[in-house]
Amino acid sequence: MKIVIFGAGKIGRSLIGYLFSKAGYEVIFVDIKNEIVEALNKQRRYKIIEIEDDHSETIWVENVRAVHGKNIKKVCEEIATADIMATAVGANNLSKIYAIIARGLIERFHLNKNPIDILICENIRNSSKLFKEGLLKFLPENYPLDSMVGLVETCIGKMVPLLTGEHKRRMRSWWLLSPTIR
Repeated sequence: MKIVIFGAGKIGRSLIGYLFSKAGYEVIFVDIKNEIVEALNKQRRYKIIEIEDDHSETIWVENVRAVHGKNIKKVCEEIATADIMATAVGANNLSKIYAIIARGLIERFHLNKNPIDILICENIRNSSKLFKEGLLKFLPENYPLDSMVGLVETCIGKMVPLLTGEHKRRMRSWWLLSPTIR
């Protein structure tokens, strides 16, 4: 089983990637930040540090890799063979991913693959309507969107603390070797 997640940021890695990895999925992130893509592909895992009160727990998320968002051919191949997809790119960045998702869906359709659900993890009202409108701009008129793609609205309630400037400076070189959510 495989999930393709657009966005290897805080929510993509600390929530979606973690949950699907724990459920036995291979997790493929699509991101445009070179250091994140390279680190995920080199390590094939990352750690999350869960902080609760004064205690912390380190959790390793395994069976992961990444594809650079500009590698359109590879991203489309991943979409065509995925079991489920998710987005965690931020509402302002959704318009930047519709075209490549549409291309992957077209490839998937030509390969006679099963329908696929896309979890829209963006915390915006009517996200499925917005997402559908965005995809339709890049899909052929005869593409059976309603029967091939489920657009699942989600509400994300995970808190990921912001790192201070000092903490970021101390963690920068280490983080590049081991992508960590803190």
